[in-house]
Amino acid sequence: MEINYYRHVNVQGYDESWQACQFNADTDLTPLRSNDLVSINGLPYLRQHHVTFLTGRETCRAHHFAKHLAIQVLSADQSSTASSKVLWIDTLNGPHVGAAIFSELSQHVQDKQDLHYLCLDVLGGLRDDHWWIMRNIEQLIGQLKPQLVVIDDIDHFFPLCGIRLATEFNRVVRDSLNHSDTAFLFIGYNLTGKKACTAGLLGKMLFTSANDIFSLSTVRDVTSVRHLNGYDMHVNPDDAQFHFSIGPDNLPLETRLPRKAPASGIDDDTLTGIVGDIIGNGHDITPQDLLAQVKARHNQLKRDCRDAALLDQINRLNLLDHTSGDTTINPIPSPLDISKLAHSVNNSLTLPPHLHPVPSGSPSAATQPDSLCRDSVAAPLSSN
Repeated sequence: MEINYYRHVNVQGYDESWQACQFNADTDLTPLRSNDLVSINGLPYLRQHHVTFLTGRETCRAHHFAKHLAIQVLSADQSSTASSKVLWIDTLNGPHVGAAIFSELSQHVQDKQDLHYLCLDVLGGLRDDHWWIMRNIEQLIGQLKPQLVVIDDIDHFFPLCGIRLATEFNRVVRDSLNHSDTAFLFIGYNLTGKKACTAGLLGKMLFTSANDIFSLSTVRDVTSVRHLNGYDMHVNPDDAQFHFSIGPDNLPLETRLPRKAPASGIDDDTLTGIVGDIIGNGHDITPQDLLAQVKARHNQLKRDCRDAALLDQINRLNLLDHTSGDTTINPIPSPLDISKLAHSVNNSLTLPPHLHPVPSGSPSAATQPDSLCRDSVAAPLSSN
């Protein structure tokens, strides 16, 4: 079967091309097979002649998961005549960060020529010539014939490009998929959520033409990868999820998804230990007594944890005096020292007395005129 090109001259005419695109029982489809490059939990994440798209929020760890997939390709024992297995195109980071990423990936290669890293930030002002960059990337893919091409990320690849440039690069991808054993892995953000997409026209076009779409969501330190869409859905997406945290080598480390707290408020491990201690003696116990003892043990554990945290806080604030033989608590300095306040201002000797109402029927009200009460408090207006 002859497959036409998008970006090259085709030797077939219209009639031959029209006959070639029709599959029937007599068509030999044996050459049109693709091998799985990376499979996780029974689901292929990377395949030859396929496009895999990773998406999620900007805070998801799609970059680290892409490194995990690339390392699986680099460390696989495959006989290939290609001079490079993975072509990593970095569209965001500078040369210093790119050197660190290259070092992380190169530690897992069997041959130094298996990894080819492209840092576009080194181009400087030439970075804005998108057509020139696209032609050189197309030539580089044809020269290296890699098994995997990673673009991290699409949002910064050709920002604000038009429909012509997006269409031309999509044709470069289609020609590479149809005429080589290359697989593509793209990263683009905010393509499935409510937030506005930042991948532009190119990201939207590559997203809709991807063969497999995976969504990444990070909760605390655990990232979950779930298969959203693809033509091959024979594996339940929930069963094929991959959960990972970041290890000390800055690479994904597979972990279990943390379970939600049960309605009882006691996790499974704690409850197992408490019940094991209670019934460890082998005595019979009623359900009411068991519940009472479990609650008492759990409350005691919580009190012990709070006491330990309180002691740690006291030590952190240096409130304990260890100079003498006995450990004593240092006095906490008061933010306001009352002994240093000036008592010569606004005290009981300098403030004027307050007026008290005198009952109208009392003898003091009859003997003291109203003017005398006013003059005893207020100073005269004049000396006359």
